[in-house]
Amino acid sequence: MLRFVPPLLLWAFFAVLSSQPVRGGYEPPGPRYRCPTPPSQYHPCSCSPGEDGLYIKCENANLAILSTAFYNIAATRAPIELLELERCHFERLYGALLQPLLVRVLRVSDTPLRRVGADAFAGTVGTALRQLHITRTRLHDFPSLALQQINNLTELRVVGHNITTLPRDAFSGGKVAEHLVKLTLSEGPLTALAPAALAPLRRLKRLDVSYNNISSLQRAQFKGLRDCEVLDLSHNGLEKVEAAHFGDLTRLLFLNLSHNHLSNLPRSTFARNSLLLVLNLTSNALPKIDVTTFRGMRSIRRLYLAYNRISDVARGAFDSLTRVGTIDLEGNRLTTVGFQMFQRLTLIERIHLARNNITSVEAGAFKEIVYAHIDLSHNAIKKIPAGTFIQCTNLTRLDLSHNLLTGITKRALDELSYPGELDLSFNNISDFTQVPLQNMTGLRVLNISHNRIDAIPRNAFPKLYELHTIDLSYNNLSEIWPGSFQPLFSLRSLDLAHNALRELRGGTLGALHTLLHLDLGHNDLQDVARGALTRLSSLRAISVRHNNVSKPFTPPPSLAHLDLSYNSFKGLPERTAWPTMNALLSLDFSHNQITNEGLPRGCLSNLLTLQSLEFANNSITHPPREALTDLTSLQYIGLRNNKLHRLERGAFGRLPVVFTLDLSQNMINNISERAFDGLLQLQTLNLTSNNLTRIPNGAFQGLVSLRTLDISKNKLNSLDNGTNSLLEDCLSLENLNLSYNDMFVLSKRSLPSSPWVPYKLNNLDLSYNRLPVLTAEFLPGGRRLERLSLASNLLSELRPGVLGNLTNLRYLDISSNLLKVFPGPMLGPPPNLTELRIASNRLITLPTKELAALKFTLKLLDVAGNRLSGTPVELIPQLLNGTIMKFEGNPLQCDCRIRPILRWFSEKGSVPEEWSNVRCSEPDHLAGLAIPEVPEPRLSCSDKPISVLPSTGIPEDNGIEYDPAPDVRFRKVQRFENGSISASWYVWTRSDVADFLLLARPVSESGTSTSNVPLAEVDLSYIERRAILPIPANAQNPLQFCVATRDSLGELRPLRPRHQCRVLSEGSGSIKIQSTLIGMLISAFVYLWL
Repeated sequence: MLRFVPPLLLWAFFAVLSSQPVRGGYEPPGPRYRCPTPPSQYHPCSCSPGEDGLYIKCENANLAILSTAFYNIAATRAPIELLELERCHFERLYGALLQPLLVRVLRVSDTPLRRVGADAFAGTVGTALRQLHITRTRLHDFPSLALQQINNLTELRVVGHNITTLPRDAFSGGKVAEHLVKLTLSEGPLTALAPAALAPLRRLKRLDVSYNNISSLQRAQFKGLRDCEVLDLSHNGLEKVEAAHFGDLTRLLFLNLSHNHLSNLPRSTFARNSLLLVLNLTSNALPKIDVTTFRGMRSIRRLYLAYNRISDVARGAFDSLTRVGTIDLEGNRLTTVGFQMFQRLTLIERIHLARNNITSVEAGAFKEIVYAHIDLSHNAIKKIPAGTFIQCTNLTRLDLSHNLLTGITKRALDELSYPGELDLSFNNISDFTQVPLQNMTGLRVLNISHNRIDAIPRNAFPKLYELHTIDLSYNNLSEIWPGSFQPLFSLRSLDLAHNALRELRGGTLGALHTLLHLDLGHNDLQDVARGALTRLSSLRAISVRHNNVSKPFTPPPSLAHLDLSYNSFKGLPERTAWPTMNALLSLDFSHNQITNEGLPRGCLSNLLTLQSLEFANNSITHPPREALTDLTSLQYIGLRNNKLHRLERGAFGRLPVVFTLDLSQNMINNISERAFDGLLQLQTLNLTSNNLTRIPNGAFQGLVSLRTLDISKNKLNSLDNGTNSLLEDCLSLENLNLSYNDMFVLSKRSLPSSPWVPYKLNNLDLSYNRLPVLTAEFLPGGRRLERLSLASNLLSELRPGVLGNLTNLRYLDISSNLLKVFPGPMLGPPPNLTELRIASNRLITLPTKELAALKFTLKLLDVAGNRLSGTPVELIPQLLNGTIMKFEGNPLQCDCRIRPILRWFSEKGSVPEEWSNVRCSEPDHLAGLAIPEVPEPRLSCSDKPISVLPSTGIPEDNGIEYDPAPDVRFRKVQRFENGSISASWYVWTRSDVADFLLLARPVSESGTSTSNVPLAEVDLSYIERRAILPIPANAQNPLQFCVATRDSLGELRPLRPRHQCRVLSEGSGSIKIQSTLIGMLISAFVYLWL
């Protein structure tokens, strides 16, 4: 018999083999651990593969939904490097949700979590978990019991919580205390730390309890934390600290006590913290610093005492801090910097004394301070006495700005003392000789702006080989001695703006061969001598704006940018105005008084490489053709806001590489044919804000390269002469702006079109005109349009098929018109439409069918400010697909039809900005409420009342259409002959759903309940999705079977009987068996029978 194998068994054997996955063969390269496939297995989470494990992020979900996703992920047996639960819906984390996962880092954020169950981290997760982050939750109780299940936790971070006390046994059980290295418990109402609570944490290195309400510490508060290196107690209400509080922290490196209420530091408070590197006491109420305050802190590197009430620092207070690098005393009440206040600080890097009330600095105050930044700004210092800075070599920066200094005593800095940067801005210095520069050999930056200096005298600057930047702006400079800057061999930037200079003589600046930038703006310059700038051989940019210069001066040959705007130029002389220049790229003559008579032929001919020429805001009445003739490299011409009236033929001559021409804000009312002849490469032409009423057809002839044409804010009413379009020669035109004109009709010839010429117009702006109707005559020239704006016209009608034939259209704006109807056939729809704006019309309905066809392309639909009474149901799928819809300002009726939108808000986890102010107009009891604020139970489309399911207290909603979202839906329900009920279901909502309650009760034939006592009920965990409910054999028929839900706190949620209940008779239901299995059973039965 063994030799004979029935064919049926062979078939079954191969069927089983073929159903098994193939595990051999080639594996493509990639991360070691891969996400499950398909992605629906871990919905609503996202998964990214990695070499060390998977990266899982789950948003806007509840325990029941997450359990299914985590079950499928756990089946892969892949470790999870990071699991993020963000904006989820559960108040208690408990049960088997995480137990089978190999999670190393768990982050729970922006979730209303109140409690963590004792079994939350039991099982595999308790062994694998290394870091636990709970941020921005409502955690009320410290999860002591849950932490006992975690064996290898190294970091616990609880930020944003409601915990008031840390219990004594917080870490007493389990193995969590053996491995915990970092503990953060911040941003909450924590008022006290039990001393015994932290004692088990022998390996703790970082403790952060900032942003709480701790007002006092107990003796031996941190006993046992001998390995702790970082302690953050900032932003609490601490009023007192003592040596006994920190005595056990012998290895502490960083201590933050900022933003508390400390008013006193007892003697040797930190004496036992000899390894402390950083101490932050900013924003407290300390009144003084004693000699003993910081005694014993021999390792300190950063000491922050800013924004206290310190008015006195005892002599020698910092003597023991021999290694300190930063002392910050900003924002205190110091009035004097005493003698040798900072002596013996050989490693100091920064002394910050800004924003005090300092009026005097004693001699020797900064003796032997080297390589440091000293900030004395924003005080009331009037004098720096001799001997203040003794042997202060290589100071990186000395900031004395915002004081009352009239100068610095010559011997304030000895021959060995100099800063790299010296800031004396915002003082009262009037005599430049009061700034001792003789010994500052290492000075690099000098800022004396915002003072009262009126002259730079002879020999003002010694030889300073490293000085590269000088700022003398905002003074009263009227005289500079010739050659004053000559000894500065490295000067690159010189700012003399906002002074009172009236002339620049030939030797004023001398030969500064390294100078790159010179700012002479906002002076009273009337004359610049011919050779004043010629010896600046490396100069690249000069600004002489806002002066009274009326004639050109000779620039250095290396100059690239010259700004002469806001001066008194009336014209330029002939060729002698400029030398031959091969470097000048831009020249700005805007805001002068230049007329055409002042621009003779050849006045700019020596500027061989000029690319940008600006003549805006002058008095030019016609294009300066003669002056521009020789500028063959010119690319930009700016004639904005002049007095141009007319453009003659070839108005600008032949300029072969001009790309941009700005003629806006003139008074042009006439353009001749071929007015732009010779501008073969012109790409951008701006004619906005002129007086054009008509443009002849040949006006733009020859502009074959033109891409952008702006004729907005004119008085045009037509673009053709009846036979031809004035844009026919613009073969490359892409952007046309005709907004703010008087256009009231569009003909076939308004836009260029030809079956033989591939015109490129794709962006047309016709907003703010007087168009009453859009007809099919618009189509020939508009077929390539991608963006069309018809906003703020008088449109009351859109003829059929017009918009539908604009197949390339992506952006359409018809807002602020008079449209009452927007029929579907007009839309077509354009298959590529991504933005549709129909706001501020009079629409009552929308072409929902056609708009629904744009489900995958439409990204924005703006119908705000119309007369729509409801949100079209057909558009809900697009809303869920990510389309932005703006409905604000419509008289919306809030009924059950907006439930899908509220459901979408819930699933999204937040309300989009465009929906935050959409309000109900009807019914009366909801009028004025913003849609996100409307309670879903108050929405109804029927008059049926809300009842209560007897015996359970579960509210029951009998809406007919657009019911409130049920918590669960059935997959299969069956009642067996013995009366028991078998059911399977899935979770439908993302609200707080956890465990399930199965119950059955007798009902009449009509479905009415006949008993208030359930025949059977059973509670199931949130990981279950199927169950069998036993029913007594003598149970009455029929029965109503329901699956109710509980939230994570165990409270029953509202039941939706229409979806969560079934009425069953004995033997009712169905058994679903796969057809292949049925075939196999039948074949086996026949085989055995025969």
